[in-house]
Amino acid sequence: MLAVCRDIRATYEASGTGPAMAKFITHVVHQGSTPDDYLDRPAPDPRRFGLPTHDDGDRTDPLMRNIPTCQAYRPDYDALAALGDRVVLAYGVESGQESPARSARAVAERIGRAAVEFPSHHAGFLGGEFGQHGDPEAFAERLRTALA
Repeated sequence: MLAVCRDIRATYEASGTGPAMAKFITHVVHQGSTPDDYLDRPAPDPRRFGLPTHDDGDRTDPLMRNIPTCQAYRPDYDALAALGDRVVLAYGVESGQESPARSARAVAERIGRAAVEFPSHHAGFLGGEFGQHGDPEAFAERLRTALA
């Protein structure tokens, strides 16, 4: 995972947001663990995701700038567990075995809690904004019950 994140960051530095974000999206929606040969695969085409292929020189994207630092972070599981039900780890039902869903379930298990399943996917709270369609009504209802 960290090697993939380092590769994404190097792509960002060398080629800009479009090519790096295409690698990020491709990896984050991958189902299951990262295969050993993942970095040997051809780079995804940014156009496939509606991303620019040219490098505009901008290097201010916070997501790209913080990879792989964020992924290397190790939470204080004992401190999280001590917070009890104030901590809600969640994932989208359509996220399957994508890394964010697997991570939410793993951290929840590690702190002795159940991860909460939300309707839809990573952007389940969106109703078409940014081209992503989730289920905002069901998301809001699930959030209310999870926080109750």
